[in-house]
Amino acid sequence: RIIPYTQFAGKILYKASDLERLLENNYKNNKLEI
Repeated sequence: RIIPYTQFAGKILYKASDLERLLENNYKNNKLEI
């Protein structure tokens, strides 16, 4: 029932949100250090 393309796109979106959260955390940490 799972469409491979949807699963693939979901993984990309998941990775993107993970990356965005990492960047956001790093940005906040850098702001605190300055």
